[in-house]
Amino acid sequence: MLKSILAGICISLGCMMFAAVPDPYLGSFLFSLGFVCVMQYKLPLYTARIGAIFLDKNPRKWLFYPMMIVLNLLGCLWMAGMAHGNLLEPIRQIAMAKDQIPYYALSFNGILCGMFMELASCQYRAGVPATTKLFITILCVMGFVLTGGEHSIADSFCWFTAGYFKNYDKIALLLLMNGIGSFIVNLLLESKAYVGRKTE
Repeated sequence: MLKSILAGICISLGCMMFAAVPDPYLGSFLFSLGFVCVMQYKLPLYTARIGAIFLDKNPRKWLFYPMMIVLNLLGCLWMAGMAHGNLLEPIRQIAMAKDQIPYYALSFNGILCGMFMELASCQYRAGVPATTKLFITILCVMGFVLTGGEHSIADSFCWFTAGYFKNYDKIALLLLMNGIGSFIVNLLLESKAYVGRKTE
């Protein structure tokens, strides 16, 4: 349970690093470190787990996902309360820009992010070499950031920090769209066979 909160904290730290630098390429690289920590320490993050939900043959474990979301968001909320100083203004600007995205674009961007996140997560379930996992994870995270993908947990941190506490409809939409994007990639990769393969 506490690990789910820590997952939200890691993503929030990634957002802080992204906001701390003006260059989008460096910012997206620094942001990826939060997701790398999540994957390396096997922390329960919604966008890292939802794509493989149907691979779990025990439906009772599906009940953990709503709790995971709540705890991920709780970690973001806690970190939002810690954000201060020079970080506040750039995070508020990011939150304001995200708040103005129309719902149809938010939906597309949410699916895009989910696809990138599942591509990264599959590497860990497939047991590929550590250096390959790290490289692909960083590229996937940078990819979704630079192409305008919207990450439900990361966006929540930005909105919480800026005081946008009534964006529950947009958070719910992004959670759904991130999940759909993850499912798409999972199906295309035929993960039931892919996950079982181990590298020599």
